[in-house]
Amino acid sequence: MTQDLPVTLKGSAGRIEAVISLCSDKPKGIAFINHPHPLFGGSMNNKVVHTMNAALLDANWLTVRHNFRGVGKSDGAFGNGGPETQDMVGIIEQCLALPQVQQKLNNLKPQIIYAGFSFGSFVACKATYILEPYYSFLVGTPPGKWYVPFPKGKSLLIHGQLDEIMPLNDVLEWAGQNSSYVAVIPGASHFFDKKLTILKKIVFEQASLI
Repeated sequence: MTQDLPVTLKGSAGRIEAVISLCSDKPKGIAFINHPHPLFGGSMNNKVVHTMNAALLDANWLTVRHNFRGVGKSDGAFGNGGPETQDMVGIIEQCLALPQVQQKLNNLKPQIIYAGFSFGSFVACKATYILEPYYSFLVGTPPGKWYVPFPKGKSLLIHGQLDEIMPLNDVLEWAGQNSSYVAVIPGASHFFDKKLTILKKIVFEQASLI
């Protein structure tokens, strides 16, 4: 049985609202999950974020979800990705120092996963150049909207075939330039309506292999 632990962390603009979810078994490591665009209703309660969170917990990873600056109880205002990236790195460092997390990880240096949806994957990609994770799950990535640096380290790109916000062709071109591949979910929209079960299966299976 998993346990959700609400915490208040420190960001560059003040408080950051977060939830740490503790998996029931001995964890493989810890995953940090970023939500979609704050100015368009994105929050850590987004259904795609919840789906990735559930998949990672089932695969025995601790998870951390947080609200970007200006969302929910997090202080500050939208910063177009730069401040959000700095906040993410700070959140990782703070979470790894928490007694509840250290106890669950047996005080060992853990493997770290980044996971992000849409704008959240953009932030995750940027963060890999400050603190490189072991693996990244990048869902609905927006290289056609912003300059998205290709992530350092191992990664899996997941995209909907019928994504109406972040066109699949943009992601395929971006991935091709970086000699990577994309897991395409047939018939899936940007928010993976009626396809969340498939998304969860992909994330779970890959996270179980790490």
